Amino acid sequence: MIFCDRHWSDLKEALEERRLSHLISKTAQEAAFRCQKGGPNNYDPLVRANLMIVQELVKHTGMAILQTKLCPLCEATRRSKDEALPERWIKGCTDVILKDCVARGRMKPGLIM
Repeated sequence: MIFCDRHWSDLKEALEERRLSHLISKTAQEAAFRCQKGGPNNYDPLVRANLMIVQELVKHTGMAILQTKLCPLCEATRRSKDEALPERWIKGCTDVILKDCVARGRMKPGLIM
Protein backbone atom coordinates (compact mmCIF):
# COMPACT_ATOMS: atom_id res chain seq x y z
CA MET A 1 0.00 0.00 0.00
CA ILE A 2 1.24 3.47 -0.84
CA PHE A 3 -0.15 6.66 0.65
CA CYS A 4 -1.25 9.33 -1.80
CA ASP A 5 0.61 12.65 -1.59
CA ARG A 6 -2.29 14.39 0.15
CA HIS A 7 -2.70 11.85 2.94
CA TRP A 8 1.07 11.41 3.39
CA SER A 9 1.38 15.17 3.77
CA ASP A 10 -1.56 15.26 6.22
CA LEU A 11 0.08 12.53 8.29
CA LYS A 12 3.42 14.33 8.41
CA GLU A 13 1.68 17.59 9.28
CA ALA A 14 -0.19 15.94 12.17
CA LEU A 15 3.10 14.63 13.56
CA GLU A 16 4.65 18.06 13.14
CA GLU A 17 1.73 19.66 15.01
CA ARG A 18 2.46 17.26 17.87
CA ARG A 19 6.13 18.28 17.74
CA LEU A 20 7.30 14.81 16.72
CA SER A 21 8.91 15.70 13.39
CA HIS A 22 12.42 15.58 14.89
CA LEU A 23 11.95 11.81 15.28
CA ILE A 24 11.04 11.24 11.60
CA SER A 25 13.73 9.73 9.37
CA LYS A 26 15.11 12.05 6.69
CA THR A 27 14.97 9.42 3.94
CA ALA A 28 13.20 6.16 3.18
CA GLN A 29 16.56 4.38 3.42
CA GLU A 30 17.13 5.80 6.91
CA ALA A 31 13.62 4.73 7.98
CA ALA A 32 14.23 1.19 6.68
CA PHE A 33 17.59 1.00 8.47
CA ARG A 34 16.14 2.29 11.74
CA CYS A 35 13.21 -0.15 11.59
CA GLN A 36 15.51 -3.04 10.81
CA LYS A 37 17.92 -2.12 13.60
CA GLY A 38 15.17 -1.61 16.17
CA GLY A 39 15.66 -0.37 19.69
CA PRO A 40 14.54 2.79 21.49
CA ASN A 41 16.87 5.12 19.56
CA ASN A 42 15.59 3.97 16.18
CA TYR A 43 11.95 4.94 16.56
CA ASP A 44 10.17 6.66 13.64
CA PRO A 45 6.66 8.00 14.33
CA LEU A 46 5.85 8.32 10.62
CA VAL A 47 6.55 4.64 10.04
CA ARG A 48 4.51 3.74 13.12
CA ALA A 49 1.56 5.90 11.98
CA ASN A 50 1.71 4.28 8.54
CA LEU A 51 1.61 0.80 10.07
CA MET A 52 -1.22 1.70 12.47
CA ILE A 53 -3.40 3.00 9.62
CA VAL A 54 -2.70 0.00 7.39
CA GLN A 55 -3.43 -2.33 10.32
CA GLU A 56 -6.77 -0.60 10.90
CA LEU A 57 -7.70 -0.98 7.23
CA VAL A 58 -6.73 -4.68 7.25
CA LYS A 59 -9.01 -5.20 10.26
CA HIS A 60 -11.93 -3.92 8.19
CA THR A 61 -11.08 -5.40 4.79
CA GLY A 62 -8.82 -8.44 5.22
CA MET A 63 -5.23 -9.20 4.27
CA ALA A 64 -5.80 -9.17 0.50
CA ILE A 65 -5.84 -5.36 0.58
CA LEU A 66 -2.09 -5.47 1.25
CA GLN A 67 -1.49 -6.70 -2.30
CA THR A 68 -2.72 -3.43 -3.76
CA LYS A 69 -0.91 -0.16 -4.37
CA LEU A 70 -3.86 1.86 -3.10
CA CYS A 71 -3.62 4.64 -0.54
CA PRO A 72 -4.98 3.08 2.67
CA LEU A 73 -6.88 6.24 3.64
CA CYS A 74 -8.35 6.75 0.17
CA GLU A 75 -9.45 3.12 0.12
CA ALA A 76 -10.93 3.28 3.62
CA THR A 77 -12.83 6.43 2.64
CA ARG A 78 -14.07 4.84 -0.58
CA ARG A 79 -15.30 1.73 1.20
CA SER A 80 -16.90 3.57 4.12
CA LYS A 81 -18.20 6.57 2.15
CA ASP A 82 -17.08 8.65 5.14
CA GLU A 83 -15.12 11.70 3.98
CA ALA A 84 -14.04 12.55 7.55
CA LEU A 85 -12.45 9.13 8.13
CA PRO A 86 -8.87 10.09 7.13
CA GLU A 87 -8.81 13.02 9.51
CA ARG A 88 -10.10 10.84 12.39
CA TRP A 89 -7.65 8.01 11.71
CA ILE A 90 -4.72 10.41 11.40
CA LYS A 91 -5.67 12.24 14.59
CA GLY A 92 -6.26 8.98 16.44
CA CYS A 93 -2.96 7.34 15.56
CA THR A 94 -0.83 10.48 16.00
CA ASP A 95 -2.40 11.16 19.42
CA VAL A 96 -1.53 7.59 20.47
CA ILE A 97 2.01 8.02 19.15
CA LEU A 98 2.44 11.29 21.05
CA LYS A 99 1.32 9.69 24.34
CA ASP A 100 3.64 6.76 23.70
CA CYS A 101 6.59 9.06 23.01
CA VAL A 102 6.00 10.92 26.27
CA ALA A 103 5.58 7.68 28.23
CA ARG A 104 8.81 6.24 26.81
CA GLY A 105 10.80 9.42 27.36
CA ARG A 106 11.25 10.21 23.67
CA MET A 107 9.72 13.58 24.34
CA LYS A 108 9.35 15.71 27.44
CA PRO A 109 5.75 16.38 28.59
CA GLY A 110 6.42 20.14 28.69
CA LEU A 111 7.07 20.15 24.93
CA ILE A 112 3.57 18.95 24.09
CA MET A 113 1.42 21.40 22.19
